[in-house]
Amino acid sequence: MNDDFDMIGMSDYNNEIIKEHTDDEENKIFEEQKKEEEQKELAEKKRIFEEQTKELKEEAAKGDLPSMIKLYEMYKHYAYTLTSLEGKSDVYMEGLQWLEKAAEAGSEEAQYQLSIHYRGGGILDDTEDDALAEEWLVRAADSGYQPARDELWEIYENNQ
Repeated sequence: MNDDFDMIGMSDYNNEIIKEHTDDEENKIFEEQKKEEEQKELAEKKRIFEEQTKELKEEAAKGDLPSMIKLYEMYKHYAYTLTSLEGKSDVYMEGLQWLEKAAEAGSEEAQYQLSIHYRGGGILDDTEDDALAEEWLVRAADSGYQPARDELWEIYENNQ
Protein backbone atom coordinates (compact mmCIF):
# COMPACT_ATOMS: atom_id res chain seq x y z
CA MET A 1 0.00 0.00 0.00
CA ASN A 2 2.86 2.28 0.82
CA ASP A 3 4.35 1.61 -2.62
CA ASP A 4 1.07 2.63 -4.29
CA PHE A 5 1.05 5.90 -2.33
CA ASP A 6 4.65 6.62 -3.32
CA MET A 7 3.85 5.93 -6.98
CA ILE A 8 0.85 8.26 -6.87
CA GLY A 9 2.92 10.92 -5.15
CA MET A 10 5.73 10.54 -7.67
CA SER A 11 3.25 10.67 -10.51
CA ASP A 12 1.84 13.99 -9.23
CA TYR A 13 5.39 15.30 -8.77
CA ASN A 14 6.34 14.29 -12.33
CA ASN A 15 3.17 15.86 -13.73
CA GLU A 16 3.97 19.11 -11.92
CA ILE A 17 7.51 19.14 -13.37
CA ILE A 18 6.14 18.48 -16.86
CA LYS A 19 3.57 21.25 -16.39
CA GLU A 20 6.26 23.72 -15.25
CA HIS A 21 8.47 22.74 -18.19
CA THR A 22 5.57 23.18 -20.62
CA ASP A 23 4.70 26.56 -19.08
CA ASP A 24 8.32 27.69 -19.50
CA GLU A 25 8.30 26.64 -23.15
CA GLU A 26 4.98 28.39 -23.74
CA ASN A 27 6.31 31.56 -22.09
CA LYS A 28 9.41 31.48 -24.29
CA ILE A 29 7.28 31.04 -27.40
CA PHE A 30 4.97 33.84 -26.29
CA GLU A 31 7.92 36.18 -25.63
CA GLU A 32 9.47 35.36 -29.01
CA GLN A 33 6.15 36.04 -30.77
CA LYS A 34 5.74 39.29 -28.86
CA LYS A 35 9.25 40.38 -29.83
CA GLU A 36 8.59 39.54 -33.50
CA GLU A 37 5.36 41.56 -33.44
CA GLU A 38 7.15 44.53 -31.86
CA GLN A 39 9.85 44.36 -34.54
CA LYS A 40 7.22 44.26 -37.29
CA GLU A 41 5.42 47.21 -35.69
CA LEU A 42 8.67 49.14 -35.46
CA ALA A 43 9.55 48.40 -39.09
CA GLU A 44 6.10 49.58 -40.21
CA LYS A 45 6.36 52.78 -38.19
CA LYS A 46 9.78 53.43 -39.72
CA ARG A 47 8.43 52.85 -43.25
CA ILE A 48 5.51 55.22 -42.66
CA PHE A 49 7.78 57.84 -41.09
CA GLU A 50 10.21 57.74 -44.01
CA GLU A 51 7.35 57.98 -46.48
CA GLN A 52 5.80 60.95 -44.66
CA THR A 53 9.05 62.87 -44.30
CA LYS A 54 10.45 62.35 -47.80
CA GLU A 55 8.70 65.33 -49.41
CA LEU A 56 9.21 67.53 -46.36
CA LYS A 57 12.95 66.86 -46.45
CA GLU A 58 13.07 67.95 -50.06
CA GLU A 59 11.25 71.19 -49.25
CA ALA A 60 13.33 71.81 -46.13
CA ALA A 61 16.54 71.25 -48.10
CA LYS A 62 15.39 74.11 -50.36
CA GLY A 63 15.14 76.38 -47.32
CA ASP A 64 11.41 76.14 -46.59
CA LEU A 65 11.14 77.13 -42.90
CA PRO A 66 7.68 75.62 -42.19
CA SER A 67 8.93 72.28 -43.60
CA MET A 68 11.95 72.40 -41.31
CA ILE A 69 9.78 73.02 -38.27
CA LYS A 70 7.31 70.30 -39.31
CA LEU A 71 10.23 67.88 -39.70
CA TYR A 72 11.39 68.69 -36.20
CA GLU A 73 7.92 68.00 -34.82
CA MET A 74 7.67 64.73 -36.76
CA TYR A 75 11.10 63.59 -35.63
CA LYS A 76 10.22 64.47 -32.05
CA HIS A 77 7.00 62.46 -32.21
CA TYR A 78 8.77 59.54 -33.91
CA ALA A 79 11.52 59.64 -31.29
CA TYR A 80 8.92 59.42 -28.50
CA THR A 81 7.43 56.40 -30.26
CA LEU A 82 10.82 54.73 -30.61
CA THR A 83 11.70 55.51 -27.00
CA SER A 84 8.54 53.81 -25.80
CA LEU A 85 9.25 50.75 -27.95
CA GLU A 86 12.99 50.29 -27.67
CA GLY A 87 14.47 52.79 -25.24
CA LYS A 88 16.32 56.01 -25.95
CA SER A 89 16.71 56.86 -29.63
CA ASP A 90 19.07 59.12 -31.57
CA VAL A 91 16.33 60.05 -34.05
CA TYR A 92 15.46 63.20 -32.11
CA MET A 93 18.86 64.74 -32.83
CA GLU A 94 18.21 64.69 -36.57
CA GLY A 95 14.98 66.57 -36.01
CA LEU A 96 16.78 69.02 -33.76
CA GLN A 97 19.18 69.79 -36.61
CA TRP A 98 16.22 70.87 -38.76
CA LEU A 99 14.95 73.07 -35.94
CA GLU A 100 18.37 74.71 -35.57
CA LYS A 101 18.52 75.39 -39.32
CA ALA A 102 15.10 77.02 -39.21
CA ALA A 103 16.06 79.10 -36.16
CA GLU A 104 19.30 80.25 -37.73
CA ALA A 105 17.41 81.17 -40.89
CA GLY A 106 15.20 83.50 -38.84
CA SER A 107 12.12 81.48 -37.88
CA GLU A 108 10.81 83.00 -34.64
CA GLU A 109 8.86 79.86 -33.81
CA ALA A 110 11.98 77.70 -34.25
CA GLN A 111 13.99 80.12 -32.10
CA TYR A 112 11.40 79.84 -29.36
CA GLN A 113 11.27 76.03 -29.65
CA LEU A 114 15.06 75.91 -29.32
CA SER A 115 14.86 78.00 -26.16
CA ILE A 116 12.44 75.42 -24.75
CA HIS A 117 14.71 72.58 -25.83
CA TYR A 118 17.78 74.07 -24.17
CA ARG A 119 15.88 74.75 -20.96
CA GLY A 120 14.83 71.22 -20.32
CA GLY A 121 15.97 68.47 -22.59
CA GLY A 122 13.65 65.74 -21.38
CA ILE A 123 13.47 62.04 -22.12
CA LEU A 124 14.63 62.49 -25.70
CA ASP A 125 17.74 64.50 -24.98
CA ASP A 126 19.41 65.52 -21.77
CA THR A 127 20.85 68.72 -23.19
CA GLU A 128 20.41 71.65 -20.85
CA ASP A 129 22.11 74.97 -21.50
CA ASP A 130 20.68 78.04 -19.79
CA ALA A 131 22.81 80.46 -21.82
CA LEU A 132 21.61 79.03 -25.14
CA ALA A 133 18.04 78.89 -23.87
CA GLU A 134 18.18 82.58 -22.98
CA GLU A 135 19.89 83.50 -26.26
CA TRP A 136 17.20 81.81 -28.37
CA LEU A 137 14.38 83.19 -26.22
CA VAL A 138 15.71 86.75 -26.60
CA ARG A 139 16.19 86.28 -30.35
CA ALA A 140 12.61 85.02 -30.72
CA ALA A 141 11.26 87.91 -28.64
CA ASP A 142 13.36 90.46 -30.57
CA SER A 143 11.91 89.02 -33.78
CA GLY A 144 8.43 89.77 -32.47
CA TYR A 145 7.31 86.26 -31.53
CA GLN A 146 4.59 86.92 -28.96
CA PRO A 147 4.94 83.74 -26.82
CA ALA A 148 8.65 84.56 -26.39
CA ARG A 149 7.85 88.18 -25.51
CA ASP A 150 5.27 87.04 -22.98
CA GLU A 151 7.72 84.64 -21.40
CA LEU A 152 10.46 87.26 -21.17
CA TRP A 153 8.02 89.66 -19.56
CA GLU A 154 7.01 87.00 -17.05
CA ILE A 155 10.68 86.32 -16.24
CA TYR A 156 11.27 90.05 -15.81
CA GLU A 157 8.22 90.39 -13.54
CA ASN A 158 9.25 87.40 -11.40
CA ASN A 159 12.77 88.76 -10.93
CA GLN A 160 11.62 92.20 -9.71
